[in-house]
Amino acid sequence: MKFGLIAVGDAKARTNVLNSSEQTRSTSGAVTNAPTFALIPDEVNEFFPPSLQERAQTHYRESVWLNPGAPSYPQLESATVLVGAWRLRDIPIDFLKSRGGNLEYLCLLVGSPKRSITRKHIEEGLLVTNWGNVCSPNIAEGALTLILSRLRVIYRYRDELVRLGKWNNIRAETATLMGKRVSIHGFGNLARALIRLLKPFNVSIAVYAPGVPVELIRAVGAVAVDSLFHLAENCDVFVEAEALRADNHGCINQCVLSRLPIGSVFVNVARGALVNEVDLVQVAKDRDLKVALDVYQQEPLPSDSPLFSIPDVLLLPHMSGPTKDIRWICGELALDNLNLYYAGQQPKNVIGLQEFDRIT
Repeated sequence: MKFGLIAVGDAKARTNVLNSSEQTRSTSGAVTNAPTFALIPDEVNEFFPPSLQERAQTHYRESVWLNPGAPSYPQLESATVLVGAWRLRDIPIDFLKSRGGNLEYLCLLVGSPKRSITRKHIEEGLLVTNWGNVCSPNIAEGALTLILSRLRVIYRYRDELVRLGKWNNIRAETATLMGKRVSIHGFGNLARALIRLLKPFNVSIAVYAPGVPVELIRAVGAVAVDSLFHLAENCDVFVEAEALRADNHGCINQCVLSRLPIGSVFVNVARGALVNEVDLVQVAKDRDLKVALDVYQQEPLPSDSPLFSIPDVLLLPHMSGPTKDIRWICGELALDNLNLYYAGQQPKNVIGLQEFDRIT
């Protein structure tokens, strides 16, 4: 079968592949009963550029490519392995093998599975993987962009000049990152990638990461502190980069935020549920915090969210990473995971129940 998107109406081509009940391989080793890719055309182009499409065609000669954005969503009941991204939504639990269906493995090209499945899917044995930490450097770059943009107030002066024709460079309320004190909550892949990016700015870095040996934090040139209070008290920039766990929901609350110095920068590129947004709005106004956020308790962010009332707030729609030009690394990881799965090995970045609960 020719590799590429199968039109929704191409029922015969779709049925020929989906009705195959067993995985087989040709003499060259290529899988002939291959995954079903549920991707809109833009996702295909971004995650699977020509070189990866050629690789997929070689290994999965009869892969099925369906468009979940089409008016009539193609039927996926016969898929054993399903590959999807942001537009793959609401997979019926009856598709699972445990319910008499066929679906055994959901290979996600993105981070969160919660658009596609519920916790029950995993409880009933569905194997799920995502992009794991492959995007951490790109997200760290997004965090650095937020920090610099908020310090330089780039968005405000761009609007004044372009929209209002106002040349306001005399009373510029800009600040530099050079030599500043940066506090980071967390010490995972994202935090460590951000620390590497911050080094050229000659900043001092403090880290609070419960359970992480102090020696590991010191090894990257940072100082380990023993509480969120201490982390907040002595900084010019505070970055939330911690993983979400059952014990830290809303941990960035009024008690922590009120310890941030007046006029300091607060950035969140981790999980929205880590921050008490009601407290953030109030403290940001009281202490003139320079707020920049990429994640929220509720996504998409409601149009009436109180966060919009924070003066000069900088908000992004959960887009710190991966950028469009490097999404191919997620496609490459997905193909590696598919190879592992078909070889009877454990794929990378498996999402279990604990991981599912932490993801927003």
